[in-house]
Amino acid sequence: MKKRFFARIAIPTVMLLAAAACANAAEMWCPNPLIEIREGVDHADKADAKGSIRLVGVRNGAFSGQVVLFDKAAFTIEPAVMSDLKLKEGDGVIPASAIEVRYALPNGVNGTGKAPKGQAIFDTLSKAPRKDGTVQPVWVTVNVPKDAEPGEYTGTLSVLDKKVPVNLTVIGWTLPPAVEFTTFADFIESPESVALHYNVPMWSDKHFEMIASCYRQLAKVGNKTVYLNLVCHSNLGNAETVVRWTKEGDTYVPDLTAVKRLIDVAVESGCRPQVVVLYLYEGKIGGGRTGTIANGVKDKGTEEEQQRGVRLTLYDPATKKAEIFEGPCFNSRNAAFPNYPDDTVAFWKPVIDGIREHLEKHEIPKETMMYGNFPDFMVPSKAVVECLKKLAPYIRWIEQTHGSMKSVQGHPVGYSTTVWNARFPKEPKDARLYGWKLKPGDRFVAFNDRDIWKPCYAWQLVRSRLIGELNIVGKQCGFGRMCADFWPVLKGGKGKRVTYYSISRRFRISDWHQLNMRATPYLSPSEEGALTTIRFEMVREGLQECEARVFIEKALIDEGSRAKLGESAAAHQAMLDERVGGILGSMSTKSKSRGEDHLKYVQSDWQGASAKLYAAAAQTASALGTGK
Repeated sequence: MKKRFFARIAIPTVMLLAAAACANAAEMWCPNPLIEIREGVDHADKADAKGSIRLVGVRNGAFSGQVVLFDKAAFTIEPAVMSDLKLKEGDGVIPASAIEVRYALPNGVNGTGKAPKGQAIFDTLSKAPRKDGTVQPVWVTVNVPKDAEPGEYTGTLSVLDKKVPVNLTVIGWTLPPAVEFTTFADFIESPESVALHYNVPMWSDKHFEMIASCYRQLAKVGNKTVYLNLVCHSNLGNAETVVRWTKEGDTYVPDLTAVKRLIDVAVESGCRPQVVVLYLYEGKIGGGRTGTIANGVKDKGTEEEQQRGVRLTLYDPATKKAEIFEGPCFNSRNAAFPNYPDDTVAFWKPVIDGIREHLEKHEIPKETMMYGNFPDFMVPSKAVVECLKKLAPYIRWIEQTHGSMKSVQGHPVGYSTTVWNARFPKEPKDARLYGWKLKPGDRFVAFNDRDIWKPCYAWQLVRSRLIGELNIVGKQCGFGRMCADFWPVLKGGKGKRVTYYSISRRFRISDWHQLNMRATPYLSPSEEGALTTIRFEMVREGLQECEARVFIEKALIDEGSRAKLGESAAAHQAMLDERVGGILGSMSTKSKSRGEDHLKYVQSDWQGASAKLYAAAAQTASALGTGK
């Protein structure tokens, strides 16, 4: 096997320490971004006056480093000031306006474990520094312009009374816009969590304003999904539906105002979904589940569950009150809708047609629409599938299970997340896999990584950075069922917010047990809207590297393009194989020493490996004459 790319060096070359003690005695250091920083820990031995922030990147990408300030006594800082970055050899300039300066706040998550008392983890990246504290990480994110000249850039971050050198190497390759990223990213946005956190009415102007702030952040990773909650009390914890129904005589009339606006918000924020989930089935809240074998017993649900109509929102415009009513069943008649399946089809047709027509206005094809959603033990029955097929035969299903289904009751699955059936990369000498290679109409298969929230925060950082590449060098096109903004908005018995489980466990009828959405959100709320986290920035940088990898691999597996690369083709392939070795060594789900595995990556020259990857992408572009 090729030498693993993490094994060459035991000390990170990136983010060394900066600046000596300043006027208020605060010390400064520039740690590796993959090292967790905690409040209440003595960082005094970390100070090093010779350090600087060192970054490697490409055009049209975003790249981050940090400075940490520490003092045993609480202190407050004024906002830091970043200078322009100037090209060492040439006239090129990256203006300060293209550089974000943010401040990590001590509100991070720690998986299922608990941090020692007083040792809060810094995670959220805020535009303003904290008012006081003994530790303050300052993050610098350079958004490299598309027209930036390649080369070495230098500048200065002024914080307290010190100036921290910032060095950026720009390699001559250009990333595509995030909306065009190849790797499939599925962060689920929760409108109800947003409404509950900000205490705003559902589907009000303020509500949509805050939802938009979430989608603007998700657009930075090219998020590929939009979930439309069409039934109440689903596993996503929604008490209301995005379609509100009014009653005119004996007829229920759907109001599509909110669902259309939600689609508008997602698209206008920069997200272009490849999967639009029509969340209108979930077994116990829609009737007609087959169940699965558990402990030798096949659970099909009770007779009442089998004939239950879906739970929907009935809205009274006069009183402006919303309540739940029972709509038609998907697998049999019920009292209010006796003509099955005609009543069910007629009931839902204006909703499905309205959503399809609105998507087409955004030039989003109808094939992105998919019915959902169900876990292992809530697989829809044949009657349910056939009923919804009559409604719209072109709509496929999504499923989020431990396994991975290609079809349900003979009808195709369009999107599948899997826990146990993920196929990760092999040793390159045995086989090379390309999970990103999708043809039109192929099923999206993504990995639901439950280890990304179980271990300690330091593990989460590494897994967040590598989760994209782990999957596209396996048989998955990316990752799914990730928590965007399922914030801890529910209160427990003592009035405290429950931080471990999100609202996805809110209703017992839709408890998915091991597959519930945990409260480890990658976005964080603020008065101005959603903020990103350090973990999110790691995902972002990892996905950028995925794009470089895919660009090179496309050239290597095409005979004509490979010929243009000449002798460099073998070197590029060896470099990519070396990265696979590093991923296998750092991210193995079967290892008994995962903590040590993750630490190997943290201590590796991962930034040097990034530079090699981007340099190979630049050389490939030059050889192919693409001009990128």
